[in-house]
Amino acid sequence: MRIQPWIKAVTGALLMATSTQTTLAQTPYPQGPAGAPTGYVNIDAGAYGPPGAGYPGPGGPTVVQPQSQPPVPAGYQPWPAISPYHSANIAQTQHYQTDGVWFKELFYRRRDYFASVEVMAILFRDGGGATVGSPYAQNLIQGAESLATGGQFPFGEFQIPAEGEFIESTNVTPNAPGRFVIDPTVSPFPSLSAGATANDTAITNLYPIRDLRDVGGIPTSPGIQVRWGFENEDRTGFMASAWWGFHQELSFSKGQEFINNVRVNQQITSIFQGQNLTTMNGNIPLDNGENIFGPTFGPGSTAKYDILYSMQFTTEAGGTNFSLYQQPIYRTDGVAIRPFWGGRYLYIAEGFQFRGIDSGFNYSVDEDTKRPTPTTVVQAYDQYEANLSNDVRSNIAGPEVGLRLDLGGPHSGFNIWAESIFGLFVNQESIHLRGDNIGDPLTDFRFLSGNPTPRLLDDVNFNSAFNTRRTSTHVSPMFQQSIFADMNVLQFVPILKKSSFFEDARFRFGYTLLLVGEVARPADSIRWQGFPLFPEIQNERKNWWANQFSFAIDWNY
Repeated sequence: MRIQPWIKAVTGALLMATSTQTTLAQTPYPQGPAGAPTGYVNIDAGAYGPPGAGYPGPGGPTVVQPQSQPPVPAGYQPWPAISPYHSANIAQTQHYQTDGVWFKELFYRRRDYFASVEVMAILFRDGGGATVGSPYAQNLIQGAESLATGGQFPFGEFQIPAEGEFIESTNVTPNAPGRFVIDPTVSPFPSLSAGATANDTAITNLYPIRDLRDVGGIPTSPGIQVRWGFENEDRTGFMASAWWGFHQELSFSKGQEFINNVRVNQQITSIFQGQNLTTMNGNIPLDNGENIFGPTFGPGSTAKYDILYSMQFTTEAGGTNFSLYQQPIYRTDGVAIRPFWGGRYLYIAEGFQFRGIDSGFNYSVDEDTKRPTPTTVVQAYDQYEANLSNDVRSNIAGPEVGLRLDLGGPHSGFNIWAESIFGLFVNQESIHLRGDNIGDPLTDFRFLSGNPTPRLLDDVNFNSAFNTRRTSTHVSPMFQQSIFADMNVLQFVPILKKSSFFEDARFRFGYTLLLVGEVARPADSIRWQGFPLFPEIQNERKNWWANQFSFAIDWNY
């Protein structure tokens, strides 16, 4: 159908002519009854008045409200929520320029919540390599050439001191009796029978001194973690998490505390002529403040534990943190980098325990069997047990900042994201050191006490138990690096894909390295002093870390 141009002009003119009539936007009130002033309206039966006035009537006082435009429907708000240009759920618009072209981006209001439960395998740091004992003279063997250039310990034979003096020789001829040129540290050899000798002691290692590496490698602990948070349309958001690694322990033990389920005592040792004993279990050098062996060595001696030498390292940790994510500082279709800040609390509990049993016998050591020579076994004092425990509790809290990298979007089927976090925390650590009978009664019996009962075992005149605590506060730096992968794979699992509970769930696995500096470690925080002195707490802080492997189901709603 074709419309002539003159029809358009005539139609427009007619519409303009008819639009001059004044109309009302609402129905007016009817005019008042006869005799009422002009403009008055009916209000109620038997009453009338101007608009907005109230007059009594048969139904009581009545007020007529001024008339206005019809009310706005519920839920409607002023511009920009109501706009002819875009829908009502626009949160913000953004203009940006890429390769000389300007773009306008609209962010629709959307907040996605997420929650997850994770199973973790946590590899805590081991106990470290702290020596169990006071610093001691290194048993290094050097040849004659090395000795001439300042060697520490030449070839030769070393005689255990018999009368409080350490015997030296200045002969540097190869294979001749050698000499010690040693720092003032504790003698690393127990004082056994007077005049006993040990050829090439450093090679045969008849008197091993242990360190915490003997308990084994990194302890693996099961753990659990929960997360909750949300993400807005502009990639800002919030996340809170909490995790816990359960108690784990490593242990080391040498010796025979029981023979055929009977606890070893001195009567059994005498029957076996000392063949159930060995100095190869372990020995602890101790600083007791007394220069027993003269100026060659420092103050102290080495205690033997020829029936049992055992130690244990325990650990557990947990923490919680929150993060507030800011808008991306870099973003493309598949990559986003967001800064964030937050806070964290971390709890670390570690412990070191030592337990040793000394037979109370004096003897010479057979270099081949590493056991006492039967004809030299003589009871010197009562069999006794030594023990020491040191527990460290670190409560660490403070602010942190970080960057998050996302590869893929939150609604994609596969997403990789990583976080790097830095923090400077306040560390309040509490150390509890306690124990009993840490000392060397054999050296005391041979050289100092002058009576059959060493001071360590004289319960009438001496008390060898100790119990001390220390609390301190300092700063600890923290670094955490995480990487995770989220994927929609549960929809392919035969049983789970039919469950509505897992309809909006995704599977996630990841790895996190948590590193904290300036943490007191239990084995490093002990100053090994022997009776009449007592072990003390010392400040020796190290790095602590945890490697966390996690497997999670993440719900999005």
